[in-house]
Amino acid sequence: MTVPIEVLFLKALLLTDGVETLVLFLVIKLWLKIPRAVLSNALLLFSGIYCSATTVPYLWFVLPPLWRRLSLPDSLGSYRYALFLVVGESLVFLAEAVFYFFVLRIGVWRSLLVSLVCNAASLVAGFVIF
Repeated sequence: MTVPIEVLFLKALLLTDGVETLVLFLVIKLWLKIPRAVLSNALLLFSGIYCSATTVPYLWFVLPPLWRRLSLPDSLGSYRYALFLVVGESLVFLAEAVFYFFVLRIGVWRSLLVSLVCNAASLVAGFVIF
């Protein structure tokens, strides 16, 4: 029995939201040591959930049709998915870094670092679980 894509998407979204929000808290509070007075828990919770909720649908439903229109050569074979993954995750990483920069106001390099760590954690979790 094939699992509908909508069910797979919801599982991926919940996993991504959970992992990235948890990692966001850990990175901000434990690694960067930014106190609650500077960045509230409510803002971190909102940011973690919002970033995933706005980028995952694009990665699952908007980017694939655009990717198919590129007409990549058949010689790429199974590398097509790997290339799609690199391009898609890079776009998500950059979009979330921009969000963190403007909303959390933690600077460019910290925003890039936070986005990289959060996205890497959710990507690894996705590979392990799915």
